[in-house]
Amino acid sequence: MIQSFLLVSILLITVAIFIRSSNKDIIKGKEIFNIELKNAYRGVAILMVIIQHCSGKLGTNVFTPLGGMGVAVFLVLSGFGLSESYKKKGILGFVSKKLWRVWLPFFLFYIVIYLLHENYDSKTFLQNVLSIHQDDYWYVHYMLRCYLVFWFAYRFVYPYRWGILAIFSCYTFFGMGAICAEQCLSFPLGILLSEKRFILDLITKKSTMKWAFAFCVLGITFLIIKQIPEIRAFMGTYIYSIVELGIKLPLGLGVVLILWMLPTAWVINPFLVLCGTLSYELYLVHMQMLEVVQSAVSASMILLVSLLLAYSMSTATKYLQNIVFKQ
Repeated sequence: MIQSFLLVSILLITVAIFIRSSNKDIIKGKEIFNIELKNAYRGVAILMVIIQHCSGKLGTNVFTPLGGMGVAVFLVLSGFGLSESYKKKGILGFVSKKLWRVWLPFFLFYIVIYLLHENYDSKTFLQNVLSIHQDDYWYVHYMLRCYLVFWFAYRFVYPYRWGILAIFSCYTFFGMGAICAEQCLSFPLGILLSEKRFILDLITKKSTMKWAFAFCVLGITFLIIKQIPEIRAFMGTYIYSIVELGIKLPLGLGVVLILWMLPTAWVINPFLVLCGTLSYELYLVHMQMLEVVQSAVSASMILLVSLLLAYSMSTATKYLQNIVFKQ
């Protein structure tokens, strides 16, 4: 546990150092989801996921909720971003500009994994890259499904899109396993926030504080309920998934609102924005390095190496994507 708290301290100090070096002087106004803030949110979200994974390897479950909270933030932002893109550009180019952005890095990364692991056969490789079989990268497989459902609903049955999304949410909860069930509302909520964006424009600082407080209280309440032995006995059931849903999504939303209320330079600083920009690649890379986590220092070094590899991967995939679609 001490090593986990030390890791969190190292990350907080790193963020603080970059805050001092940040020259951002941006008036955020009412745009809670402007592009730089969204990258910062993603940066915080991926750090929460990494902290949770590394802490688990260091032998503590104190930070377990952070991973699901981070995933909830990612999915809300993804739903919001896809809907905003649709409003501006329509559904044309969705495969090349959106779905391809998710699948291509995963495909290239899995080629590397396949080459490095002797026990990977071609069948397993194809099942994973085609998202037929869900392995440790469940988030990637689930996000690909979210993107496909969005494309289908907005391309072919737009008037009935919310019916399709509702069916998909139900399928997520009842048919995709516990880890997906707790995120069944996150992606549709992001779409809803986009379609009702005028509500976001009416948010004041006072009302934001109230909503952030309410979300945090709700999430913490469910977190306390989760500790009750009688509730623990339902682990692996739909009842337990409802409790997990009550923890992850409200606390994730609370984190976003709190970040929005903080001073701009605290949130939009180079380190968080870099982590957010490379968040997807960071997620892919760090998962393969968790086995060597032995201390807060090794976990920090893994994050540094992951950032370097994630940047290289992002550069390579963008270059390849430009070549493919220019042709």
